[in-house]
Amino acid sequence: MANMAYSAKDRRRRQLSQNLLTSSGVKKYLGALGTNTCDLLVEVGAGRGTLTAELANFADNVDAFELDPEFAKAASKATSQLPNVQVHLGDFLGSSVPATPFTLAGNLPFSRTNEIMRWALAARTLERAVVITQLEFARKRAGDYGRWSLATVQSWPTHDWRLVGKISRHDFRPVPKVDAGILELTARPSPLIVHSAMNHYKDLVALGFGGKGGSLFRSLRPRYSHRTLLRAFSRAEVPEKTVVAFVHPDQWLQIFNQLEP
Repeated sequence: MANMAYSAKDRRRRQLSQNLLTSSGVKKYLGALGTNTCDLLVEVGAGRGTLTAELANFADNVDAFELDPEFAKAASKATSQLPNVQVHLGDFLGSSVPATPFTLAGNLPFSRTNEIMRWALAARTLERAVVITQLEFARKRAGDYGRWSLATVQSWPTHDWRLVGKISRHDFRPVPKVDAGILELTARPSPLIVHSAMNHYKDLVALGFGGKGGSLFRSLRPRYSHRTLLRAFSRAEVPEKTVVAFVHPDQWLQIFNQLEP
């Protein structure tokens, strides 16, 4: 019976992508987090509370969320002497966005990274997120390959993405199949384009990424004249044959400002 219980528990944790940080992994993460403190820090995936206890030094208040009942109990015990830490048992994605500015932190479940980052982008009071993801995810979102994802380009007017660290897969238990990256998402104090133009910008980006032209120029051609596109691409210093993924987000903004003045 004990073996059956253990197997069910182990299976559930694999499904939740629960790979806990070792002490060396915690050290690498805290180095990327920096020394600045904040009023409120929200942690996703508290695990057994090892990282949670350290995060208490970085914020006046820490709200930590953990979906696994046994882990939540362990995290509560690990932080019981820290009055500024509260551990919540439940799904982070079901929580309300804080009413006051906050920082998002934590070792994200790899299987739910996209959902959590969408939540973060939609959270109007988010100031900064410093989270652990699969390295490949972090590199793509931060443009580390010199390529830029649709999600990054669409959110660029309001958020900056950066890869601020790497953590070996051997710094987790159990050991996952891939290395991890530390991804920083920062909300801009002021958007790079006016709010009223945001939907038009996102629509343009969607058209560019969804086109069948092979290049951004050809993907936009059904909507704009050849002459108009030549002028916009020239001012943004984007060669006509550039594949959409290789256009820097700042160049996207220049193209948009030329096409939709």
